[in-house]
Amino acid sequence: MKILLVNPKPVDAYTVYGPSLGLCYLSGYLKERGLHDIEGIDLNLDSHERLVEAIRTVDLVGVYCSTKALRQSLEVAVLAKKFGKTVVFGGPHPSVLPEDILKNKSVDFVILSEGEESFHALVEAMQGRGDLSSIDGIGYRCEGTTVIKPRTKFIKDLDTIPFPDRELFGFDYSKSVTFCATRGCPYKCSNCQPALSLQTCAFRMRSVDNVIEELRLVARGKQVHFIDNDLTVNKIWLRTLCERMIEEKLAIIWGCQGRVNTLSGEIMSLMKRAGCINVGVGIESGSQELLDGFLKKQLDLSRAEQVIAQSVEVGLPLHGWFIIGIPTETLADMSRTVEFALNHDFATVGFSIGTPWPGTVFHAVASAHDWILTSDWEKFNEKLFSSLQTTDWGTDDIATKRQEIICKFREKDWIVNESDFVFINPYWGKGPVLRAAVWLFRRLRLNHVTKAVRRVVRTVRRRLS
Repeated sequence: MKILLVNPKPVDAYTVYGPSLGLCYLSGYLKERGLHDIEGIDLNLDSHERLVEAIRTVDLVGVYCSTKALRQSLEVAVLAKKFGKTVVFGGPHPSVLPEDILKNKSVDFVILSEGEESFHALVEAMQGRGDLSSIDGIGYRCEGTTVIKPRTKFIKDLDTIPFPDRELFGFDYSKSVTFCATRGCPYKCSNCQPALSLQTCAFRMRSVDNVIEELRLVARGKQVHFIDNDLTVNKIWLRTLCERMIEEKLAIIWGCQGRVNTLSGEIMSLMKRAGCINVGVGIESGSQELLDGFLKKQLDLSRAEQVIAQSVEVGLPLHGWFIIGIPTETLADMSRTVEFALNHDFATVGFSIGTPWPGTVFHAVASAHDWILTSDWEKFNEKLFSSLQTTDWGTDDIATKRQEIICKFREKDWIVNESDFVFINPYWGKGPVLRAAVWLFRRLRLNHVTKAVRRVVRTVRRRLS
């Protein structure tokens, strides 16, 4: 059987980190079991013409589907059906809304969450070596009825999964690689799509030996982007991993996502020695009431302040993630969030606009209160605008607040990326006195340059006249 695995192009910009690691894992798993005729198409890298050419020659088309790229994923399915191919969808969106996906006649099967075992079982069944009804975590249509078999089994030992097939796509990994050392998430945050808990079951870690083995093979001397939701959950495991990175002299630099309640000055210092150059932490809100209430973050802002200060002491930059536009949030809460982000020593800060992704508590609450303004998933955009109208605020309020945030950071001389809603702190790591001195120096130099330019313009005008 010939298989094509497709990563569609989402609406917004493609991450520079690399193509879908999930599809690479799937390919590696299938190849280890004797299915070697597998091709990959990443529409962030490959042309539509190459996609058409590839679809013509295969039997089955597997499509990774996120909520953001739903339309693009369905376009691939429609194209595949024109050539009479079997189409299988996997990824976050079909995992939480399998019935909705199967309403599209161009999609034959959906795989719910962790795909390796189920996808392989499906391929075996299609070749007469298994029964569809016995496959865990799958959805399909049978005699006019939609059959959904929720996932009940997960891969307990991640070391048994072969390393991802990074040759599946034509991506240049010579300088950097994406990497995954864990699966799942132990937290139940209300704003997060359950790809992190319901979809992938309990938090699991690969052994440190297994991680180091893969790093030796693919990452030596490169930049590594850990895409784990939280690499810092288990401090003993993380400490062992960092120590092994140092011992192995891998010469890598890396970044990851973490959590302030598991970070400390000691562990951040060790991470830096092991090559870590940045850690993203989801603070989300400057309102402790909102964190404890709707968001259920299990995060204390005073603890966050300590970790931020410690990160400066050890010289490990933190990126702070924040959200505005959350159910039960007030405009005053939003202002507190902005002030927290602006007045603490983050190296970089990223904001997003609260978005009711399907399957989340966020979506359930917003839907129950009839706050969601559109059912078009493509119009959900956490960087540019809100899709909610609550009793406390609406889309115009969020648009105003977004512009206010941009202006506030500009006033403090932060470097602003408006489209990504991200801000870079040019004074990171400098004490308050030095920070003020640098700010004053920059302003004085700017005024000096401005005056000089004006003098030149006046002189030229006089001579031309």
